[in-house]
Amino acid sequence: MTKKKEETPPSIDEIALRRTASEIRSINDVILKSYLHAADTFSMLNAVDPALVDAYLMEHAGLAREDIERLRKLSAAMDGQLREHLELLVQSRVSLRAIDALADAHEDVQASAVKLLDGGKVLRADEVAVLSELRQTKVTPEWMQWEQHRSSTLESLAQPAVKEKIASLETKALAVVDELHRFDECWSDGTFDEYKDMYEECHRSLVTKASLAFIEFEDVIGTGESLLALGTEDATYLAASYFALGQVSEGRFGYGYGLSLRRDLGIGDLQLADALRELVPFDEYTQSVPRKVAPLKVLELCAGGGGMALGLQAAGFQHLALYDNYKPAIKTLKTNQPHWPVRHRDVTNLTDEELASFGHVDLLAAGLPCGPGERIKRRPDLHPRMTEILRLLQPSSFIFESDAGARKKPGLMIARTEAVAAMAAAGYVVMDFSLDTAEYGLPHSTRRDFIVGIRADMGGVFAIPKVHTKSIEQKAEAYKKAKTKAKRDELDNELPGYRRGLQKANILSLFTSHEILRSSDGKSEAQRRYDSWAKEWRGKFGETLLPDIPMKQEKRAGRVGGWPASGFDRSWIVETPPTVKDVGGSDDKAFRDFKPRLTFAALAAAQGFPVSWRFMAGGDERLPMIQAALPPVVAKMVGLALRTALTGETFDLDREVELAVIQDAKVGPQPRKPPSLRERLRRNRYLPRTKIYEQAVRVLNGEDLKIVEPNRLLRRPIKEMMPLVRAELARIEAEYTRREDDGDHDPSVISGPCVMYAPTGSRFAKKAACSSDREEPA
Repeated sequence: MTKKKEETPPSIDEIALRRTASEIRSINDVILKSYLHAADTFSMLNAVDPALVDAYLMEHAGLAREDIERLRKLSAAMDGQLREHLELLVQSRVSLRAIDALADAHEDVQASAVKLLDGGKVLRADEVAVLSELRQTKVTPEWMQWEQHRSSTLESLAQPAVKEKIASLETKALAVVDELHRFDECWSDGTFDEYKDMYEECHRSLVTKASLAFIEFEDVIGTGESLLALGTEDATYLAASYFALGQVSEGRFGYGYGLSLRRDLGIGDLQLADALRELVPFDEYTQSVPRKVAPLKVLELCAGGGGMALGLQAAGFQHLALYDNYKPAIKTLKTNQPHWPVRHRDVTNLTDEELASFGHVDLLAAGLPCGPGERIKRRPDLHPRMTEILRLLQPSSFIFESDAGARKKPGLMIARTEAVAAMAAAGYVVMDFSLDTAEYGLPHSTRRDFIVGIRADMGGVFAIPKVHTKSIEQKAEAYKKAKTKAKRDELDNELPGYRRGLQKANILSLFTSHEILRSSDGKSEAQRRYDSWAKEWRGKFGETLLPDIPMKQEKRAGRVGGWPASGFDRSWIVETPPTVKDVGGSDDKAFRDFKPRLTFAALAAAQGFPVSWRFMAGGDERLPMIQAALPPVVAKMVGLALRTALTGETFDLDREVELAVIQDAKVGPQPRKPPSLRERLRRNRYLPRTKIYEQAVRVLNGEDLKIVEPNRLLRRPIKEMMPLVRAELARIEAEYTRREDDGDHDPSVISGPCVMYAPTGSRFAKKAACSSDREEPA
């Protein structure tokens, strides 16, 4: 009798591998089937404008643009022979990458792949690529194959040579930058006319070095005009390096020309050395210098009552101009913030020349009168005009905002999607969303629509600002800890955001200004009734919200909505809060049920404006201004989120939303500060106010040298300038003190020129000489 052989039981690893492989295979089958079904469904949109499809699916299906493009390609491929083999593809168990590769492949490659799949082959993406290469080899003539091989060989072998040329250009540019700093250091004291030979030698040396670098620049990169034609920010800064080298190589620098770049490229004033920084490499000891050290610049259109402008200012943006065509809005802006550059103009009539002066602006912002596609009397749809301005200016980012009242109306969703698609086609990554004002500490729930975009080449990612909102992980953890169904229901119904009722938002106090909080001794009966009403009224309605912000007066009580539930009489909006006499009366029940009428000041405060902010429209015209204004705190949150996307800075939005957007003392005309000593005394004749001088002053005032000049190689001139500036300021202080003691308050006697030029008769002189160099009249 043969002994039966015992079977070896499977190991734990083998069991785990089997189960995992089986489960992954099942999951992959489901994913593959769903993916192919999604592509088949996508074919319904073949007749719709692709730009509209992209914008709509990104907004309402949560798809990225590359996901939509993959579905579009696969859907187009499914219309061919792949549709005949749909069941085979579903059962093939190929990966999604292989399916995408098949969608991109030629029909011949698809036919070959179908044969392999029909034979039970599980095709991989790299194998589809091999099939494509084999097919390409068959259809490509032999002479073309040899040509492709020859061309690719030349390119691969030329790469080291190009790198060497770039390294050589960087070395030459660094030499020019170093010598420019030494040139400024050596000849900034005005002694160049005494040492003409030495000055000429330094000048000639710089011209020679810059000429060599200029020739190499054109050889490796091209001309400045070709770079400007690209229209990108990086290309513009590199073009500045080109023009700086050209200017130095032509000898157009020194005292008479100065050391500034003469070509205006729309990126601000640049010193020649600063313009060449794009060509100067940084070493391990040198940190990269931020390109934009100044506040982000914003051009605002349709500025209205100033809500968006206030918020953006609080978020760190500086206005280049604010436009509006409504005279009361212009007066409002000028009255409350006199330093704002306000302009009275209709945005539809702005010329391209005037708009072009704001080229390279960081942000284009506009509070638009209505949403896309809306047709309201005297409130035109300006979104097409905004798209035109985007194409003209190409700002780094934009914010377009409007009231969300009509967002859900049939037909308007398509119009909004078309507007978003047009802005995306202008070269922007666009976000379309709405925000609830109640989530940002305002005592009313009103939705505001935003379309925010970042230029595609900026690389930033915009995140919709959320405050005091639990993350998904925090919600899951809290839900896990909840022991009862009531607690879980409470978590499900928890509202997000920084929410405040009328009392915490300091609205109710505006209606009880006549309240006396001391004891009742000596109070009149009317005053006691008033104080009792104020206390009960605050306690009853302190946690409520306003139904909305009205935009017009309404006399009919049947159309006042839920205003009595909020504690107010909406029948008429008045100028002042109720007086003691208005509330008092003789009937106890009457005064306890008294509801005050709304005031204009309370509505403005409910929108988040400071109490001292004045809307300069007459009478009831203030209501539409207040209602249409974007709450400043909401604008601030969106501005901070956009600033994070543009600069990489991070902010604690939970803290920022609780801070005042602006102090009351900062509203209205500001007292002028008395001039400082340096402002009273004009610039000294011995030290020209160059960039190095200004940097030395900043260091002497307490700033860190590493912050003032991050480039270690450029700090030596600043250190050498510091003792000269210190001596200069000490001498000015002593001179000013002496003149005050003598009763002579005119500081102009010790003033000097702002820019140094060569003395009269010097071969380097281009303009009239300084007053200190002229001979005194007989």
